[in-house]
Amino acid sequence: MGVYRTLTSTKWRAELEIYNVKQFLGSFDDEEEAARAVDAAIRSTGAEKALQLRMLNFCTDADYFEEDSWEEEAVPRGASSRFMGVTYHQPSGQFLARFGRRHLGLYDEEDDAARAFDKAHRSVPLGFRFRS
Repeated sequence: MGVYRTLTSTKWRAELEIYNVKQFLGSFDDEEEAARAVDAAIRSTGAEKALQLRMLNFCTDADYFEEDSWEEEAVPRGASSRFMGVTYHQPSGQFLARFGRRHLGLYDEEDDAARAFDKAHRSVPLGFRFRS
């Protein structure tokens, strides 16, 4: 994400768009180098982890929530949960886990819903995964 090449150039361009603001990051000889520049820029924004995870090309362990401090993380703007694939379901007062269009269930705890999403996500072969 955020990496492209134009017809008139042999270089890879890196660009970050976050909160409707675009920033050109530079031109690179290598596609992976450009993608890593995008990732570094994403991590430096201070955006919520859930937003960063949707945008990163190469995730590291540090990009994920810590088991003992996930509740300290901010809920992204316009969202009802910190986690991908999880929303607060007002009629039931529970957290709804979804993977794509598939409903995984309702959970009393936000992190339990996130674990259900993670389990469903891991069950899909890498080449068929999509960003939720």
